Amino acid sequence: MTSPRRVLAAFLLVSALLAALVVSNLTILTDMSFFLPTARSAETAALSNDMVQPGSIMMIKLSGPDERTVTMASDTVTRTLRDQKIFAFARNGRPALSKPLRDYFLDHRYFLGSPPDPSTFETEGLHAAIRDGIANLGTTQGWLFRELFPRDPQGRLQELASGLHFGDGPSRRNGVWMTHDGSAMILARLSASAGDLDAQADGLARITAAFQPFAEQSITWSASGPGLFALHASARIQWEMQAL
Repeated sequence: MTSPRRVLAAFLLVSALLAALVVSNLTILTDMSFFLPTARSAETAALSNDMVQPGSIMMIKLSGPDERTVTMASDTVTRTLRDQKIFAFARNGRPALSKPLRDYFLDHRYFLGSPPDPSTFETEGLHAAIRDGIANLGTTQGWLFRELFPRDPQGRLQELASGLHFGDGPSRRNGVWMTHDGSAMILARLSASAGDLDAQADGLARITAAFQPFAEQSITWSASGPGLFALHASARIQWEMQAL
């Protein structure tokens, strides 16, 4: 007579093997452009094109005791992730250009677009440009160029980018993506594919480290994405195999 324990063990073993077979043949799609509206503007079309590039998207939600703390955490974590090569990009709703593109525009700003007015290089023209630039630093678009203002006091780079509508898109508070309940969102993309589980684990570890300075400020966070789903599924299967 077969022991119930042996039947249970055999059942769990077969279930684990079937789960491993399913995961090994699982096709993971990282194209999340279906979340975008059907009628797309130029900005959402560009975002859609960015999403279907090789890599894997991670969506990070963070919450905290108040909007000020959440905003500060969102800015800090986004900058930390953006400075790491493992991430192709990291965005939190603030205006942002990739560094190579920004540097190219900055180096060639007087060769791009319409020829500049010679009066902008005269004393009065420079004074007027600096006054306008300082007043514009508090706007959404001015945030993008605040660090470049000393190098481009005439605002030529901002003039070239004037066709970009950085204020459009999801709901923002304090300049970052934030829901009505005060939770912020960060959208990051790893350079590696969702099937690269080592890269997914590395990316998750780096996100965890980026939030570490806010551990004592009651900031909570969670991350989701196709690659993370595959990572968690792999860890679960390994745990079940070891249990058996």
